[in-house]
Amino acid sequence: GGQVLVSGSKRMKCMVETKEPNKKNCVRILTGVIDYSGSVSKCDFDRSELPGTETGTECLRLRNVRGYIVDHSGVESRLSNDKSIHEFHLDANEATDLTGRDATMTTKEFLEGCEGSVDVIIDPQCSPGEWYPQREASADSVRKLAPQFRSKGVGYIRLGDDMSRNGQAFLSSDGCKTFFSSSSADNGGGGGSNGNSGSAGAAIASSYNLFNSQIQDNDDANLNLSMIPTKAKRTATGNNAANTNTGRARSRQLQGLTIAFSDDEGSTEGSEGDSSDDDESDSFAGSDCTPVDDAGDILKQLQSVEITKDMKWSEKADLITRLGKVLAEEESPRGQCSAALKVMQDVLGGKNGNVHVLRAAVEAAGNIGERLGKDLVSEVSWRPIMLNMLRLLSSKQGSAVAKQNLKRLHGGGYNLSNSLICISHALGLGKEAGGRRAKAAAASRAANALKTANNVDVVEWLADRVEAERHMKDLVPTAEKSALETLSRFFLSHVGHRDPRCRNNLIEGLISVVLYGVRLGQKVPEALSMVSELKMNNPRGWKQISQKVQEGKKDKKWSSPKQGRK
Repeated sequence: GGQVLVSGSKRMKCMVETKEPNKKNCVRILTGVIDYSGSVSKCDFDRSELPGTETGTECLRLRNVRGYIVDHSGVESRLSNDKSIHEFHLDANEATDLTGRDATMTTKEFLEGCEGSVDVIIDPQCSPGEWYPQREASADSVRKLAPQFRSKGVGYIRLGDDMSRNGQAFLSSDGCKTFFSSSSADNGGGGGSNGNSGSAGAAIASSYNLFNSQIQDNDDANLNLSMIPTKAKRTATGNNAANTNTGRARSRQLQGLTIAFSDDEGSTEGSEGDSSDDDESDSFAGSDCTPVDDAGDILKQLQSVEITKDMKWSEKADLITRLGKVLAEEESPRGQCSAALKVMQDVLGGKNGNVHVLRAAVEAAGNIGERLGKDLVSEVSWRPIMLNMLRLLSSKQGSAVAKQNLKRLHGGGYNLSNSLICISHALGLGKEAGGRRAKAAAASRAANALKTANNVDVVEWLADRVEAERHMKDLVPTAEKSALETLSRFFLSHVGHRDPRCRNNLIEGLISVVLYGVRLGQKVPEALSMVSELKMNNPRGWKQISQKVQEGKKDKKWSSPKQGRK
């Protein structure tokens, strides 16, 4: 139970969603913070008034509950930062407070009339500003994302009967003494284990593994966090059931689950309780709960061929995302970071990889790279990871996340002078593009490179990064003359490229290379000599570069590192 109290150092959030009755594409949503999870018998609920009743053996209790009515056909929406998901906005100004002193109605009143099942999304994905996932950004995607894909990897629970109704039979606001509705009364029995059809409500057999304390197959206990729960079903006994989870036939003792709502003072609505501080950024001091994710356990799962061969792409993407977040912490062991980078190398280097898994691997590599800092380039796996990131720049679905993570690691993790080989391979110029003996071979490879569409995006990225690096303060090591000459050859090899965007970017890149040399102390004629072959191949470009460099002698924004972007 304590496993779902915290996410990192913060209390874990929860989203409860059910369909709006008689209105298509409209839902009622509750958001709150998990105040308690675990056995009902061990919580501070007063069960003395209902002796002998069974209302579920496990409970989630929420506080700071707010309600929203969301019409997905008209709600404010946007594309996510990586352009892969449409997000919808929950406006705090349109929220209804349902607990605490400012509550204008009760949770039961807010959900009145909703007769369908209830989805409980634990630790929901959320971008800053309360933007939540809605649907995929592909042109043919019109349906909402399934609940399991809207969690940060913990999962979800579906409350309801076999007909996807009566979800409110498992919601309470008075310490599980009564429930918002009775599935027995509405459905002709089966709601409670003792046959009661009144306010006592019903127990629910849930396949949600984090609440499951009796796992018969102990060897697979580490799989629990990665498995997405199946639909929770009401049973005649109310306490025990057998189910299968994500294709793995594991027999488990399933526990009953109820959801309770508490006020802002820490007690359930209408009952007394503790008065703990409710700052959701605080961790649970003195609690025996532990963070959900353990890097060692996640690594074992991702490194196991037996586990990953049957794993769904969504599960694998969630594991990789969680691993990246855990290892982003400053105290994470260097050895685990190295092992995780090897996993990311294998994922990014694999064939026919799922785009969601690839994006998760790139983001995780970025998190781990920030943790390692200058030590990143000494990692054996970094060079192939960077090469695959550069190749992703030409992917419509992967370019945004690749560009973002290459940018945030530039300077702190890698720089251009120690990445020349990767860039050379990404451009199709070979390992020795900058060597004296390789000019003839590089010329033939450059001719082939002109036909590669991917080079347009890599040249654009490189021009942007050269300009950024020449403005970086305290960059160690800065590029030497030989490195600048190699960078200039990268650009010059694309002078005859058929794409005008590529030709424009290479001129901008060459301007930055020359000005980078001036910043490092080269005289203007010496710096211009690195691009002198343009006089014959592209006189117009040569003239443009010369003019910009002359302007740079007078304009601080070209030569001063204080004004540049980082």
